Amino acid sequence: MQGITAIVEDYYRAALDRIEPGMRLPSERSVMRELETCRSTIRIVLIKLVAEKRVIPVHGKGYFKRGPIKGEPESPGSERQG
Repeated sequence: MQGITAIVEDYYRAALDRIEPGMRLPSERSVMRELETCRSTIRIVLIKLVAEKRVIPVHGKGYFKRGPIKGEPESPGSERQG
C-alpha cells in the first residue's frame, strides 16, 4: 500500500505529463480536497519537484511546469549535432 506522500507525488507527476511547459499545476487547495490530505504533505512533494527542476514556484500564483533549461537538452538524446 502506498503512503499518502507517494500518492500525491504520483498525482503531480501525472499532471506534469499532461500539461505543457508554462502551464499551472493543480492548486494545493484542490489537491487537498481531491486526495483528502493536508497542505504539508503537498508541499513536501512540490518542494521535491522544485529541487528536481520540474516546476517553478510563483508567489501568489502557484506552481508551473518548467520548460527546457537553456544549455540542457530538451530530452535525453536530443543534443544537437553540427
